[in-house]
Amino acid sequence: MHLVLIVEDDPSLQSVLRMLFEANGYRVVAAGTVSGGAHDARLYNPDVVVVDLGFPDLRTREMVYGAGVLVKFCDTNRGAYKVSSLLS
Repeated sequence: MHLVLIVEDDPSLQSVLRMLFEANGYRVVAAGTVSGGAHDARLYNPDVVVVDLGFPDLRTREMVYGAGVLVKFCDTNRGAYKVSSLLS
């Protein structure tokens, strides 16, 4: 089973993304900060990282690229996307 790391500071959006992935059979780990996401990426070695690129911390992209996992950027503020496309 694939593991998805969600790095999102909005608790309601984090919750919706978690429910969406879990409903489609994925395991989910979530972090609310960039540093938490970097820690969780090293600790859990996720298959995919979904990151809010709107973090004020400019190191967001560095954290994602440094995690050594598949990265597909999605604008979660622009509407729905298919969960299956993230892992294909």
